[in-house]
Amino acid sequence: NFGYQMKVRYAKKYTTESKLEFGVQFNKSRISNGLVQEFNLTAPLEPLFDNSNHFIYSEATGAGYITYDCTWNSVISSKLGLRGEYTEIDGKQRANGDEFGKNDFYLIPQLSFTFDIEKNKHALSLDLSRFIVRPYYNTLNPFKVWTSENTYSVGNPYQSTLVSNNIDLSYTLLNKYIFSVYYSYDTGLNDEYSFPDEENITVSSWTKDSGKSHSLTLCFNTNHSLIKNIWDIS
Repeated sequence: NFGYQMKVRYAKKYTTESKLEFGVQFNKSRISNGLVQEFNLTAPLEPLFDNSNHFIYSEATGAGYITYDCTWNSVISSKLGLRGEYTEIDGKQRANGDEFGKNDFYLIPQLSFTFDIEKNKHALSLDLSRFIVRPYYNTLNPFKVWTSENTYSVGNPYQSTLVSNNIDLSYTLLNKYIFSVYYSYDTGLNDEYSFPDEENITVSSWTKDSGKSHSLTLCFNTNHSLIKNIWDIS
């Protein structure tokens, strides 16, 4: 197993109120899980490769980003950013010969605005963001793991990447009361399913794509000190 990372970044302050930063990075990792089952009626032990979980997985990611922070005046400040990310993955399960590979590219924007309408009294903020979550290594392994005589679990190497797009609008009153509206639109969701296979054996933990979702959340937060420096409530 191995992994390494390289980064190069450059930052430039144009004024005390504005800053530009950009950079590139590269990550590479390889995991080889070599669990070998052995059988013995008479010595010596003999490996059973068909029943041995030897999963080899490699991932390489190259990315570039740029961000710009600026306080425009006493009321408005912002942060603008964009990241491009390209990833290649390859996997092989030696027990059954399954191989898979895929590549993808995502643009990940970030926009943040703050409006200090009246200092210490009224403030408004707006954040637009995106993040991605790739499937975990263990859920990609297409090896049957028997959990009982008639149940096994298996990974799905063809899962989609979760992409979450978010909008967060907040209003702060008197630096104490925060009212927020949060909206999220997610694609590439994955869930675990259990179902019988062609031999009527129950298959569990086969992670499959479950489509997309919309969510809307309303929040209210505040902090108060009931007993100074002793008891705070939020």
